[in-house]
Parts: sequence; C-alpha cells; structure tokens
Amino acid sequence: MERSLNTPSSKVNYNIIDLMKLIMAICVVVIHRPIFASETANSVFRLSICSISVPFFFISTGFFFGKSMMRDSSPKSFFKSFKRVFLLYLIWTIIYFPIIYYAKYIGSFPVVDVKHIVGFAAVFVKDFLIKTSFVHFWYLISVVWAMPIIYLLTKKIKPLVLTVVSAVIAVAFNFASVYGNDYPLIGNIYNAIPLAFQNVFSIGLTSVLIGYCFAQKEDRKSSGKFMQCAALIILVAADIALVIINSKDGKIFNVLHKPYTMTAAALLFSVLLDVKVKNTKVCKELRKYSTVIYCSHLMIFTDWIKDFFAFLGFNFGSFEPFAIFAVTCIYSFAISAIIINLAKIPKLKFLRYLY
Repeated sequence: MERSLNTPSSKVNYNIIDLMKLIMAICVVVIHRPIFASETANSVFRLSICSISVPFFFISTGFFFGKSMMRDSSPKSFFKSFKRVFLLYLIWTIIYFPIIYYAKYIGSFPVVDVKHIVGFAAVFVKDFLIKTSFVHFWYLISVVWAMPIIYLLTKKIKPLVLTVVSAVIAVAFNFASVYGNDYPLIGNIYNAIPLAFQNVFSIGLTSVLIGYCFAQKEDRKSSGKFMQCAALIILVAADIALVIINSKDGKIFNVLHKPYTMTAAALLFSVLLDVKVKNTKVCKELRKYSTVIYCSHLMIFTDWIKDFFAFLGFNFGSFEPFAIFAVTCIYSFAISAIIINLAKIPKLKFLRYLY
C-alpha cells in the first residue's frame, strides 16, 4: 500500500521498513512454497523465521495508519485509509476470482444455472466479508476489520491500554483454537466465531495496535537497541528449540506461536525504526513490490509448475522445492514490475490500487 510519509523532502524516512517488507513478502512466499526437501528444515525455517512476516506487515500497517491518524483523525481521513485497504482486498479478489472458484467452489457449485449462481454468490460474499476470499488474503480482511475497531475504540481508550487488552484476548483465542477439542464449551464458542474475526482477535488487532503505538511513541530515545537485538535473537532461538521439541505434540507450541511471532516482529520493527537508509529511486519502489509480490505469488499452483517442469523434461530431484520457490519469485517479481511500470502511464494509474 502506498503512503505519503516517505518522501524526499521529509526529514524522516522509513526506507528500511520498506526494505524489510520486501524481505517479509519473500518470506511469505517461502511459507507457501517451502524451499527445502527436509520437512524438519522447512518447519524450523518457516515457523521460526518466516512466520514473523505477516505480523510484521500488520505492525507496519498499524504504524502508518497511526501516523495518518496523528495528522488527521477526521472520519474523512479514516475512510480514505480504510478505502485503500478495502479496495486492495476487493480488486485482488476479483483478479483471483477464476482461481478462487476453481480451488474452493467448483465442487459445490459445478452447474451454471440461476439456482447455483445465486447460491454461489451468497456463499462467496459471506466468505469475502467474514472469512477470507483466498488463502493469503486473510491478512487483508483482518486489516479491513481491525482498522474501524481501532479508529472507534481509540477515541475512548488509550492505544496502549487497548493493546494490552487486545493481547489478553489474543492469548485466550489462541488457547481456544488449540484446546477447543479438550474443552467442548470453549471449542463450540470459538468455532461459532467467523474465521475473519478469529484471525482479527488472535493476531491481527493486537499486531496493528502495536504498530499504532509505535507511531505515537516514535520520538522515544533509541537506547536499549542492543538489548532488543539480543532479545530478538534469544526469542528466535527459543522458538527453533520449541519447534524441534514439539514436532510430535505441538499443542504447547501452537499456543505460544502467535504471541512469539507478534513479539519478534515488534522487536524487529522497533530496532529498524532507528535505522536510516538514504532516499533513492529503488527505495521508493520497494513498498510497491512487497505488496504486489504478497498478493500475486499464489496465482500459479504448485502442480502447474511441476507439470511445466515435466513438460520441459526437467528433473531437479531434491532441489525441486527450491526450483518451485524460484519460479514463484520470478513470476511474482515480473508481475510486480509490469503493474508498477504500467501504473506510471496516466491512463493506467488506476493500477496503483493494486499496491
């Protein structure tokens, strides 16, 4: 998503955040396209390192949303920010529509007649609003719901207090998601909550609020960065150990994992706020690429890539997972470059809504 905070004339720049968002977008690709042949290696890398990526996106969104509200907290300003995220979600959902139908609905609505069209439309709109339209878009619908909640509640409650309350709720939601089968009443209540709100209250709201708080407290002194870096390293190391220890019974890990990702992402974001990178043309493009890569990387199924390899007669053996990841990155970067450069043409500037 574009923003106006990072301009050449501004004394403050967030180029390092944009760079890290690009890295995190690639980490999201790794989550969906594992790079190792070993399941253990994939689990450790994806769950301990790459899982920080989406919380980092949440925090970044909250940070720039908070900055925007500090400048102008009017309903008009809020709606402008909200509309940007909602349109991003809506337009990418439309782009993905054939893939979404093929992957999720063709079995339930195979016949094209009025009855099936009406039934499909009802289910699709419901999924779009209170679940998620497609796999990785859960982040976008979570932000769509988190933003108005934060905007309304911060008028009455201090953001820091709201963050603490939200974190307690997140822990409760994570406990319910893991131990719901052991405690049927809790499980039934949790399962009755739509998926979008499970994601909002288990990780989205708290993470966005953390970023929102960073926006308000950015003028803090930068002391303690060494301790924050050390804490981040220890936290990642502890999570790696937890992944390995709980490879057979992952309940403890699953309860602690989302709090870990939020904490690690928050520590990383806090450290990066004091790192300044010179303004360049490349830096300006980074945030655009990160958004398009995140949104576009699942446009081609893994099986299609494997079929493409087989058609060409390629046999990568144990390196096939990395080859699939590489192809995914290549077409995601290519799609990003095409969209971003076409958006520079005045008649095609509407393409900016894609990032």
